[in-house]
Amino acid sequence: MKYFAQILIRPDAETHERYNDGSWFYSRFKELFLKNHSKIIEETFSAPDILLKLNAAFNDVGITNLVRITHDDTDFYLDKEQITNDLNEVIQEFSIVLRNAYERFFEEISVIMEIKEDQIEYLIELVLLRVHPVGEYPVKINFSGIPQKHRVSNVEEKFKLFVAKAEQSVHKYLELNDITVSITKKEDFSSFQQRIEIIDTLHSPAKVLGKPKCSFFPLYGVTLGETTIAELEQIGVKAKDFDSDKKLYKYYTVKDMRFWYSNQITDHIYMTYTDPLPKQWQNCGFDWSLSYNEWITLFEKLDFFISIIKQPAKEWYNGTRTLSAEFIATKKISVKISISFELDFNYSKKTSVDSKSTLYSLRVRAS
Repeated sequence: MKYFAQILIRPDAETHERYNDGSWFYSRFKELFLKNHSKIIEETFSAPDILLKLNAAFNDVGITNLVRITHDDTDFYLDKEQITNDLNEVIQEFSIVLRNAYERFFEEISVIMEIKEDQIEYLIELVLLRVHPVGEYPVKINFSGIPQKHRVSNVEEKFKLFVAKAEQSVHKYLELNDITVSITKKEDFSSFQQRIEIIDTLHSPAKVLGKPKCSFFPLYGVTLGETTIAELEQIGVKAKDFDSDKKLYKYYTVKDMRFWYSNQITDHIYMTYTDPLPKQWQNCGFDWSLSYNEWITLFEKLDFFISIIKQPAKEWYNGTRTLSAEFIATKKISVKISISFELDFNYSKKTSVDSKSTLYSLRVRAS
């Protein structure tokens, strides 16, 4: 027997209605003259604030293990290493990113968590919807529970008690217009089973047959955001050239790769299409000849979170048109370190997002 519960939440925030297509003027026209057209509600509550408050609520009931965060089906975080108690740190980081860049552009955010108690294993999914039909709840918390294989007792009561504690904790941290709780039990709950299979896959060692291992760091013994200058001195050669202020550039060269540093820590790499890509990055699919669309597809397959900084456009360069675009691909590679690949497309004199060899530079940062 599997158990399922859902908490539906309507935050205490103003909302506004609009018709589901067209400009503001056209929407206003339909409001006045086309009474039966469908409307949607757009959220006005702050998604980062909701996430932080719900994070506190989850911590109160012992939900601290994060499995995945997706932003419109793009992974921001994916726990393949079974890191424990990672929910709070990652939610804090994601809230900052969301507040700075993406809050107005998301359609759906999903946060998947898990907790194992003595007799029941829980999978919890938080869903935030920016746009939703009239009357639908924009915040949903789905609970899936399955008894452990050994003999258990009073499972249903324990499941209901856990959900009730979660509801009380949500009330504690959020001001709510409306909250609804429903609990069901089913012999065959396919969506729950699919989720369990996803978790099992994430927690199983990767099986790679005949394929080189894909890893980004350490690179030549250096890890951005971790390797110190003292460590660089042991394996690299310090810069001998000067900047415009006649000061030595702040980098060390290790196997033809320049590792830049600040505050005594290696923090970024910068390279252009004339520089060779490291072999271990090539094993991940990196190739200067990839088109803009192929780079996007590659980072999506590698579970990076993609942010479009500059939409692809045709701009003038040396008397001819060229593709100009920029995006950032971010991924957490350890508990403390995230890496971001900043890709700048320019100067190729090619204009299509499917054209080969349009990437000019690649900057990698640690945070």
